[in-house]
Amino acid sequence: MGKYSKKIISEKNLSLKEILRLFIEISGEDSAKKAKVNKYFADNFLTWMIYKWRIEILGNMNVSGQFTIRTWASGYEKISSFREFEIIKDEKILAKASTVFVIVNTKGKKLSAIPKIVTDFYLVLNERNFEDFPRFKAKGKILNEISHEVLKEEIDNNHHVNNFYYIEWILKALPKSYKKEKIKEINITYMKEILYPNTLKITAFEGENRLYFSIKSEDYNARAFLSFYN
Repeated sequence: MGKYSKKIISEKNLSLKEILRLFIEISGEDSAKKAKVNKYFADNFLTWMIYKWRIEILGNMNVSGQFTIRTWASGYEKISSFREFEIIKDEKILAKASTVFVIVNTKGKKLSAIPKIVTDFYLVLNERNFEDFPRFKAKGKILNEISHEVLKEEIDNNHHVNNFYYIEWILKALPKSYKKEKIKEINITYMKEILYPNTLKITAFEGENRLYFSIKSEDYNARAFLSFYN
């Protein structure tokens, strides 16, 4: 029915970084089955890139044992492609996410419209985990600030930092008073890729019932916010 699922066995709790890694991994597996689309992308110097994430944690992520992760394409809009994700254990959804992908021409570094071959080969299910992505700015009273030297192992096959490392940096920048808080939701917007070598500044800002974050090198690379359970 258009949903791609996979059973996974884990021996430990899932961190936010691991959740995002699994979402990216299963998305890549689903796309790998689309041989004609992949050939078209290779022939035309195109690649998928993530623009936005919205992730909500609904249950205890102590998922030791077997659980299921699934994903599906949920729609297209001009240059944006929407995809959904869920982690399920014992018929309960523990985490869900929506993301926006864009297509980039690797030669010109320009965004590309969604080609017809994509809409032909990806079955769309009109089921969205979230109907929108909040608009926000990362600003306010600075609560913490850290620096980070980009590591070679953080670089992916597209020669920029893999998306799930951003969460690791954000959690490192959490003020001490928030370290034990239970995270409810995370939103990330990627504005500009991060390359190696690079020095980053990750800043945490105080917000109403949430924390905002900016990730900057010489450019403004990404912004995010975390909200917490009371």
